[in-house]
Amino acid sequence: MKNKIFQRIGQIITYAPPVGILGASLLNLTTFERQYLILLLIIWVNMFFLFKAWLGQ
Repeated sequence: MKNKIFQRIGQIITYAPPVGILGASLLNLTTFERQYLILLLIIWVNMFFLFKAWLGQ
């Protein structure tokens, strides 16, 4: 039971940043703010996939 709860929490933590960034991009933002959010999303995606790659080794 605890393992299932920890898996669910891990899924929420894993996918919360891009959902928040993409949700914020729907707001009325300036070009700079929109580019900054895209930059944060790119950095997060790179970190996520590097972590998954290192975890598999």
